[in-house]
Amino acid sequence: KYSIFRHGSKFKTRSQISNADAHNKRTIETHNADPNREFKRIYGADNALNELDRLLAEHNIKPRQNAVLANEYLLTFSPEMAEKIDVDEWAKKSLEFLQKEHPVGLLAVDLHLDESTPHIQAIVAPLIKKKVRGKEQMRLSAKDFWDGRDKLQARITRYSNEMAEFGL
Repeated sequence: KYSIFRHGSKFKTRSQISNADAHNKRTIETHNADPNREFKRIYGADNALNELDRLLAEHNIKPRQNAVLANEYLLTFSPEMAEKIDVDEWAKKSLEFLQKEHPVGLLAVDLHLDESTPHIQAIVAPLIKKKVRGKEQMRLSAKDFWDGRDKLQARITRYSNEMAEFGL
């Protein structure tokens, strides 16, 4: 009876983001997904890469070469809980959590009900307000979000606490 929050791969290229987005939107074949079951984008732009470009332009950010542009999260729960949880309420609460964690930079969130256990896949950009040379500005900073075991553990614990109301 566990909530599961997993950090996926760090995306350093635009094609990695496009491929993940295509997989999440099911515009490419997904062998383990049942085409007769539902999946849907529950938040974000129709195209995660276009949304990233929009945010970078809006905040006048020019990523350095080899920068981490985005990451993918997987949010789910133990398979035995699938029949005991109101998936719509769980998805709503999970989305609220993601919006708190990433007030800027949440590019796309997809709910997949077409596999054995319902899950959410989210593509996020590590945008954060930082003070640089005495001036606060938006920065693309993977280190501030994903560097270090303590940051990962803290995020997992926060998610687990949010999901306790579902018996997870």
